[in-house]
Amino acid sequence: MTSSLSTFTSLSTLNPKDIPTEETELKAFISKIVSEAQAKIDSTDTWKTGKVYQNGIVTTKSHQFSGEKFKWHLRESYHNILDQNSSLENDLDGIGWDMFYDNLFMNHTENEVKYIESCESAHKLQVIKQGSAEIWRTCYKLAFPMTDRDFVFLILTQETTPDPTGPRSFLIISLPILHPFQTGHTRGKYISIEEVKEEILTSNDNNQLERKRIKWKMIIQSDAGGMVPIWISDLALPSKISEE
Repeated sequence: MTSSLSTFTSLSTLNPKDIPTEETELKAFISKIVSEAQAKIDSTDTWKTGKVYQNGIVTTKSHQFSGEKFKWHLRESYHNILDQNSSLENDLDGIGWDMFYDNLFMNHTENEVKYIESCESAHKLQVIKQGSAEIWRTCYKLAFPMTDRDFVFLILTQETTPDPTGPRSFLIISLPILHPFQTGHTRGKYISIEEVKEEILTSNDNNQLERKRIKWKMIIQSDAGGMVPIWISDLALPSKISEE
């Protein structure tokens, strides 16, 4: 079986035959990927900070690991959860946990069509494990002279809250996977890891009000395919992912 670690370090493409069908093996396969994805996204504190977008709300970073052809890019934003004693500090405040859960965790790929302008369609190709492991194909309409792109990927959604009474969190992991090419589209590929996590800002000690915020973090490594040079793709990605 292909190591999931190689997938996270070289943009290699999974083979559907490498995904176990037996329940225990599938659980171990998913658990290994989730563990490695968590370690990868936790490593971003030391990445080089880049531009900020949306009036300073979205921070971007980039990093190129030794021996890798493609850079990793990060977008990160914080969203205060409002109550009767708080007010909006920026345009992205007031986006509560339920909105993130319903639009990112649930029906993740279908919802991308709604908020990514160039994404014109999303098709579910296979259900590996209902609600947590599926194979999808998305198609993107690009302006001339670019050719339209499609991406085929395994998407894993995993709740990662360590303590059911504590702050909530989840991961969304997308990995490129082999699938026949489609006429009219250039095949691109990407790896992305998205983490949404509640953070406690103030404790209830000494009668202080507890406040929470949500951290939304995504890292991506991408190859646009076709004739697009890597340096152009790397230059454009921070701005693109800041729009999400």
